[in-house]
Amino acid sequence: MDDEVLAKLALQKILDYQMPTGEWGYYSVSLKDRYLRVKREDYAHPAYLSLFRKPNGYRTLTAIEVLRDYCNNMFNSRIHKAVTWFKRNLSSGWFVEWDAFGSGPSPDQIDLPHVEKAPDIRHTAQVLLGLLKFDRNPGPEFHKGLYNLLNHQLENGMWPRKPGFNHAEIFRTVCCADLLFHAIDYKYRQKLSKLGFREDFFQKARVALDLTCAWLIDFAEKHNGLWMDEYQTAMVLERLGRRLLADKRYAHIVESAVASLLERMTNEGWTNSAILKPEIRYSDLSRYETTIRICASLHIIQCEKLCVPKEMLEPVRSYLRDRFQPDVIDASDYRYFLHIFYPDYDKFRSITQRKDFFDYLDIKPSDSFLSYPNRDSLLRTMSLWIIDCLERLQGLAEGKALGQPNYVQAFLEKEEELLTILDTMRLISVHQPIEELPSSLLRYFQTGDLQPLREELEKFCRKYQIQIEKKLSFGERAFQEIRELFVEIIAKYLAEMSK
Repeated sequence: MDDEVLAKLALQKILDYQMPTGEWGYYSVSLKDRYLRVKREDYAHPAYLSLFRKPNGYRTLTAIEVLRDYCNNMFNSRIHKAVTWFKRNLSSGWFVEWDAFGSGPSPDQIDLPHVEKAPDIRHTAQVLLGLLKFDRNPGPEFHKGLYNLLNHQLENGMWPRKPGFNHAEIFRTVCCADLLFHAIDYKYRQKLSKLGFREDFFQKARVALDLTCAWLIDFAEKHNGLWMDEYQTAMVLERLGRRLLADKRYAHIVESAVASLLERMTNEGWTNSAILKPEIRYSDLSRYETTIRICASLHIIQCEKLCVPKEMLEPVRSYLRDRFQPDVIDASDYRYFLHIFYPDYDKFRSITQRKDFFDYLDIKPSDSFLSYPNRDSLLRTMSLWIIDCLERLQGLAEGKALGQPNYVQAFLEKEEELLTILDTMRLISVHQPIEELPSSLLRYFQTGDLQPLREELEKFCRKYQIQIEKKLSFGERAFQEIRELFVEIIAKYLAEMSK
């Protein structure tokens, strides 16, 4: 596969993984290696895993950055959807998400965690950066958010997971510093000034960044030029590398990190093993993913002040090209392939047109959906989103039946997400009917027979090579409520399809 074909395929996959809600999706085409990945939700109450999922703020931010850099104005509607999703989840200047704390409020609810919407610092930084870069009028929530982040930096220069926490993390700190570096950049400073930000804000941002950069230097010097491990070092270089290089006070630490990575590349042997994350020793896939991200970060920071020799990167490119497997690559990693195989945005723009890509969120009567070569992958991905909604609605219905208001709110939000996905599948079905999953659900919910429903869903999963972490099981207490809801939802969906 040549570089142009690979890059176009990567961009098409990026388009496919944006959900109809505007957020970028949380599943790859294949889930067979999903259980090997680091769980994003493993810090929470066990019951939380079946009820909620972490939002994908970073994946959404980086996806629209790619669409802007590589596609000019071809997919502005996609960017607008993402911006709308960003703003919909801001409250009092924070990006809020469902979180679980302890157990239920009474002994009979001990197995259910108390849930509420709580602010998350990392996602707030990612969303605010997205609004700064892509929204002309981000609104008062944006103004509050920037000051929120400035006021919650820890004394050591890092940022915690949530307001009031003391435990800091590298990635959250990088996301906040990335936002502040953009804020004091001349281009965005002009925009912020017009929005009412005064000099005291920019001065506070510079002080905060100096504190963070001092911490970055101290940490890397104590850890052989790396920030914790190769994976997180790549993240620092990707988001902050060029900014640090531009300041003579910090350039040396970037040069040291790159030298450490290059040394490890040579010692590991790129052609057979790539770089291994220290905490994940059992998956070749994780080695492959780490290689993708490190190689991309080295391409991203290339500039006059730092140039990685081509002869060191070409073996890595060959390694990734030869082992390119779309069915096992995480959805967020496709953007890295663009950076690796087409680091020149202008060159890519010159060889691509909108007609080269299929935009399932903007189907026109003239489009020939059946000619789309990746149709099965797209439908399988959307089916995964539906399965995920069903699993989580199942768990939330039990909380709803117990009368906890927050569960009811979360239930209604997930119901809206399911309806949005089904509505999009209805539009696609104008070109190719999709009846298997909805009709089987309707049929078996109407009969009230649980066993055939389980068998039908498992058969559907096998057909589309979908691997779910646990078998679907519907508790009798919640079944009636779920059944009535899904019969109503699916019946509406099928009625629309038949018009």
